[in-house]
Amino acid sequence: MRQVLIGAGWLVASFLSPAPANPCSCMGVEGGFLVGGQVVYPRNAIGVPWWGELEWKDGSFVPPSAEKFTVEQWKGSSWKAVPFELVRREDEMIGRYHRSGEASVLYLVHPSAGFKPHSRYRFTFAGRGRFIRRDGKPVLDRSMLETIVDVSPDPCLASSGHASVEALDHSYGEVTTSTLAGSCATTILGDRAAIKMNLSPDWAKWSDALLFTVKVHGIGFWRPDKSLCTPTPPGTSWTGRGQELLYTACGEPNHGTMISGAPEASLPSGTFDVDYIAWLPGTAEQLVASTKVTLGCSKN
Repeated sequence: MRQVLIGAGWLVASFLSPAPANPCSCMGVEGGFLVGGQVVYPRNAIGVPWWGELEWKDGSFVPPSAEKFTVEQWKGSSWKAVPFELVRREDEMIGRYHRSGEASVLYLVHPSAGFKPHSRYRFTFAGRGRFIRRDGKPVLDRSMLETIVDVSPDPCLASSGHASVEALDHSYGEVTTSTLAGSCATTILGDRAAIKMNLSPDWAKWSDALLFTVKVHGIGFWRPDKSLCTPTPPGTSWTGRGQELLYTACGEPNHGTMISGAPEASLPSGTFDVDYIAWLPGTAEQLVASTKVTLGCSKN
């Protein structure tokens, strides 16, 4: 069982000097909020979602330390610390079909007194950030360690909105994703379908506060990773916010920059009913838009 390999950001041991022949080795890096920057929240929002590495101890996962979090409210002309709570959330949309052993949980961080309309809050997490590549160089990304929330007097209600799924692209080509075959990632050829969720204006204004999940009927919840060491947090995507890439593996490319191996996540060939779900964490408010996606390895 991968006991701590469920972090929101992992450091590849070979990140600074890639060595494709070596087995994958990752070091846990503390997580972060799933929404960052400055966000407008509806008044019925519960809290800011956080996801990250959980320590495995005595047969269960240990919650993140509350000492690493701070919640402040803007009062007068300065930030004032306020009591807060970490609430564990478990939901089927947080899991994924190819990771049955993964802890399917996230935490909502919220003021103990709840959100007050027309108020501003600052959430901080004392983590180190996660390593990413920028302009070909490894850097620490700290953008998800602080979130500023402005609370609207308006609610986000499923009854007020609707959504649709847009097909962005359907092509045959390379896909780089996680593998369990020695390397952290593999590049394969596949039939790829890129889709996007379009929200009606009543929900689009809350888009930065929402999480997005794709469900493939007969398969489960779809959430691949680019690498074992760069996992995709629940409610997010490996290709862009509010976008998703579905694929079926069709073979290996002729050139080899990584160890070849079967991808950890791959859909079989066929036609699938797909639900794209936008949801407000901690509430029952969600929109579902449906489409059909056909994948196969016969190039036309």
